[in-house]
Amino acid sequence: MKKYIIRSKDGKLFEAKYLSEKYSKEFYDLQCRLYKEGLPDFRNKQTYKEILNFIKGAEMEIKKRVRISLVLFDGKKAIAHINISRWSKDGITGDLYIYIDKEYRNRGVGKALINLILGLAKKDKYETVALEVDSNNKIAIRLYKKMGFVVFGVLPKAYKLNEKYYNDVFMYKKI
Repeated sequence: MKKYIIRSKDGKLFEAKYLSEKYSKEFYDLQCRLYKEGLPDFRNKQTYKEILNFIKGAEMEIKKRVRISLVLFDGKKAIAHINISRWSKDGITGDLYIYIDKEYRNRGVGKALINLILGLAKKDKYETVALEVDSNNKIAIRLYKKMGFVVFGVLPKAYKLNEKYYNDVFMYKKI
Protein backbone atom coordinates (compact mmCIF):
# COMPACT_ATOMS: atom_id res chain seq x y z
CA MET A 1 0.00 0.00 0.00
CA LYS A 2 1.03 3.54 -0.69
CA LYS A 3 2.68 5.77 1.91
CA TYR A 4 2.26 9.54 2.20
CA ILE A 5 4.48 12.27 3.61
CA ILE A 6 2.98 15.19 5.52
CA ARG A 7 4.68 18.24 6.98
CA SER A 8 3.93 19.86 10.34
CA LYS A 9 3.80 23.64 10.84
CA ASP A 10 7.41 23.56 12.02
CA GLY A 11 8.55 21.75 8.85
CA LYS A 12 9.01 18.27 10.36
CA LEU A 13 8.11 15.42 8.01
CA PHE A 14 5.94 12.47 9.03
CA GLU A 15 4.93 9.32 7.16
CA ALA A 16 1.30 8.21 6.88
CA LYS A 17 0.69 4.53 6.12
CA TYR A 18 -2.44 2.48 5.67
CA LEU A 19 -3.39 0.64 8.86
CA SER A 20 -1.81 -2.82 8.70
CA GLU A 21 -0.92 -5.80 10.85
CA LYS A 22 2.72 -4.91 10.09
CA TYR A 23 2.36 -1.96 12.46
CA SER A 24 0.08 -3.60 15.05
CA LYS A 25 2.53 -3.17 17.94
CA GLU A 26 3.06 0.52 17.18
CA PHE A 27 -0.68 1.07 16.74
CA TYR A 28 -1.36 -0.71 20.05
CA ASP A 29 1.20 1.52 21.79
CA LEU A 30 -0.62 4.62 20.44
CA GLN A 31 -3.96 3.26 21.71
CA CYS A 32 -2.42 2.67 25.15
CA ARG A 33 -1.08 6.25 25.31
CA LEU A 34 -4.51 7.63 24.38
CA TYR A 35 -6.13 5.40 27.02
CA LYS A 36 -3.73 6.68 29.70
CA GLU A 37 -4.63 10.23 28.73
CA GLY A 38 -8.25 9.47 29.59
CA LEU A 39 -9.84 10.45 26.28
CA PRO A 40 -13.58 9.68 26.18
CA ASP A 41 -13.33 7.23 23.28
CA PHE A 42 -10.68 5.27 25.17
CA ARG A 43 -12.61 4.62 28.39
CA ASN A 44 -12.01 0.88 28.10
CA LYS A 45 -8.47 -0.34 27.57
CA GLN A 46 -8.29 -2.89 24.78
CA THR A 47 -6.02 -5.90 24.76
CA TYR A 48 -3.44 -6.41 22.05
CA LYS A 49 -5.59 -9.26 20.69
CA GLU A 50 -8.62 -6.95 20.43
CA ILE A 51 -6.54 -4.33 18.61
CA LEU A 52 -5.18 -7.01 16.27
CA ASN A 53 -8.73 -8.18 15.47
CA PHE A 54 -9.74 -4.57 14.78
CA ILE A 55 -6.78 -4.16 12.42
CA LYS A 56 -7.57 -7.41 10.56
CA GLY A 57 -11.18 -6.27 10.04
CA ALA A 58 -10.04 -2.82 8.96
CA GLU A 59 -7.59 -4.28 6.42
CA MET A 60 -10.44 -6.25 4.80
CA GLU A 61 -12.61 -3.12 4.68
CA ILE A 62 -9.73 -1.11 3.17
CA LYS A 63 -9.43 -3.71 0.39
CA LYS A 64 -13.21 -3.55 -0.19
CA ARG A 65 -12.94 0.26 -0.39
CA VAL A 66 -15.40 0.84 2.46
CA ARG A 67 -12.72 2.26 4.78
CA ILE A 68 -9.69 4.53 4.52
CA SER A 69 -7.54 4.19 7.62
CA LEU A 70 -4.12 5.77 8.05
CA VAL A 71 -1.57 5.77 10.86
CA LEU A 72 0.91 8.63 11.10
CA PHE A 73 4.47 7.85 12.15
CA ASP A 74 7.34 9.84 13.59
CA GLY A 75 10.09 7.39 12.70
CA LYS A 76 8.84 4.07 14.09
CA LYS A 77 6.46 5.65 16.63
CA ALA A 78 2.74 5.76 15.72
CA ILE A 79 1.53 9.24 16.65
CA ALA A 80 -1.94 9.54 15.08
CA HIS A 81 -4.77 7.56 13.53
CA ILE A 82 -7.34 8.88 11.05
CA ASN A 83 -10.18 6.92 9.54
CA ILE A 84 -13.17 7.33 7.22
CA SER A 85 -15.71 4.51 6.97
CA ARG A 86 -18.59 4.44 4.50
CA TRP A 87 -22.05 4.45 6.03
CA SER A 88 -23.02 1.67 3.60
CA LYS A 89 -21.09 -0.51 1.15
CA ASP A 90 -21.95 1.61 -1.89
CA GLY A 91 -22.49 4.79 0.11
CA ILE A 92 -21.24 8.24 -0.73
CA THR A 93 -21.06 9.39 2.91
CA GLY A 94 -18.34 8.49 5.36
CA ASP A 95 -17.78 8.88 9.08
CA LEU A 96 -14.47 10.53 10.02
CA TYR A 97 -12.49 10.23 13.22
CA ILE A 98 -8.98 11.29 14.16
CA TYR A 99 -6.82 10.82 17.26
CA ILE A 100 -3.44 12.44 17.80
CA ASP A 101 -0.89 11.70 20.50
CA LYS A 102 -0.89 14.60 22.99
CA GLU A 103 2.78 15.34 22.29
CA TYR A 104 2.00 16.08 18.60
CA ARG A 105 -1.15 18.21 18.89
CA ASN A 106 -1.27 21.83 17.75
CA ARG A 107 1.58 21.25 15.29
CA GLY A 108 -0.51 21.11 12.11
CA VAL A 109 -0.43 17.33 11.69
CA GLY A 110 -4.19 17.04 12.27
CA LYS A 111 -5.00 19.52 9.53
CA ALA A 112 -2.52 17.88 7.17
CA LEU A 113 -3.93 14.40 7.89
CA ILE A 114 -7.51 15.57 7.39
CA ASN A 115 -6.58 17.20 4.07
CA LEU A 116 -4.84 13.99 3.00
CA ILE A 117 -7.73 11.67 3.88
CA LEU A 118 -10.35 14.01 2.37
CA GLY A 119 -8.38 13.96 -0.89
CA LEU A 120 -8.26 10.16 -0.81
CA ALA A 121 -11.97 10.00 0.00
CA LYS A 122 -12.84 12.29 -2.91
CA LYS A 123 -10.83 10.08 -5.29
CA ASP A 124 -12.73 7.09 -3.88
CA LYS A 125 -16.11 8.71 -4.73
CA TYR A 126 -17.13 9.88 -1.27
CA GLU A 127 -19.25 13.02 -1.51
CA THR A 128 -19.86 13.88 2.15
CA VAL A 129 -17.89 13.27 5.33
CA ALA A 130 -19.45 13.55 8.80
CA LEU A 131 -17.88 13.57 12.25
CA GLU A 132 -18.75 14.00 15.90
CA VAL A 133 -16.64 15.83 18.44
CA ASP A 134 -16.91 16.53 22.16
CA SER A 135 -18.51 19.97 22.57
CA ASN A 136 -15.70 20.93 24.99
CA ASN A 137 -13.02 20.31 22.34
CA LYS A 138 -13.05 23.91 21.10
CA ILE A 139 -9.68 23.62 19.33
CA ALA A 140 -10.91 20.71 17.17
CA ILE A 141 -14.27 22.38 16.46
CA ARG A 142 -12.49 25.58 15.36
CA LEU A 143 -10.18 23.56 13.08
CA TYR A 144 -13.07 21.63 11.53
CA LYS A 145 -14.97 24.87 10.87
CA LYS A 146 -11.88 26.45 9.25
CA MET A 147 -11.68 23.36 7.02
CA GLY A 148 -15.28 23.81 5.86
CA PHE A 149 -17.16 21.47 8.18
CA VAL A 150 -20.63 22.68 9.20
CA VAL A 151 -22.42 21.93 12.48
CA PHE A 152 -25.71 20.10 11.92
CA GLY A 153 -26.62 19.11 15.45
CA VAL A 154 -25.73 18.54 19.06
CA LEU A 155 -26.48 15.40 21.05
CA PRO A 156 -26.91 16.34 24.71
CA LYS A 157 -25.53 13.89 27.25
CA ALA A 158 -23.90 11.81 24.49
CA TYR A 159 -21.73 10.03 27.04
CA LYS A 160 -20.91 9.96 30.72
CA LEU A 161 -17.40 9.92 32.14
CA ASN A 162 -16.57 10.06 35.85
CA GLU A 163 -20.20 10.87 36.69
CA LYS A 164 -20.22 13.89 34.34
CA TYR A 165 -22.26 14.12 31.12
CA TYR A 166 -20.78 15.41 27.86
CA ASN A 167 -22.39 16.63 24.64
CA ASP A 168 -21.32 15.73 21.11
CA VAL A 169 -21.35 18.17 18.19
CA PHE A 170 -22.13 16.68 14.78
CA MET A 171 -20.52 18.22 11.70
CA TYR A 172 -20.31 17.46 7.97
CA LYS A 173 -18.48 18.61 4.87
CA LYS A 174 -19.21 18.13 1.17
CA ILE A 175 -16.02 17.13 -0.64
